[in-house]
Amino acid sequence: MIYKHTQIGWVIICSLGAAAMITFFLNVSALSVWILSILAVLFATLTVSVDAENVNIAFGPGIIRKKFRLKSIENCQISKTKCCSWGIHGWGKRWLFNVSGFDTIELKMKNGMAYYIGTDQPAQLEKAINDQRKICPNR
Repeated sequence: MIYKHTQIGWVIICSLGAAAMITFFLNVSALSVWILSILAVLFATLTVSVDAENVNIAFGPGIIRKKFRLKSIENCQISKTKCCSWGIHGWGKRWLFNVSGFDTIELKMKNGMAYYIGTDQPAQLEKAINDQRKICPNR
């Protein structure tokens, strides 16, 4: 593993936790409380890792994950999202994966897709990806 970091989504945890508690105390529905609680667990963190061949992302315990092949990345750079929410959002050929903040790494892929990965360590993540792309450009 060349790089690995987990970012905690405190806003997601607090807002979904508060919504679950309000739902519970208002006696709305036990199912609603469970759904909000499950969402809080699934999107509480975002772990990003870079290995010899891939950039890997995993939300929460890792049920929701995605892998980006280093050889498929055309360009990697620091970016900021203008999106005012977190989670997974897609629009056309652009997708955002984020749990907190507005700092992202933009991965422009050779197939025209663009992925924005949220991080609280943009410089370190960008360096890890670009360094590994230089070391192993054809993997």
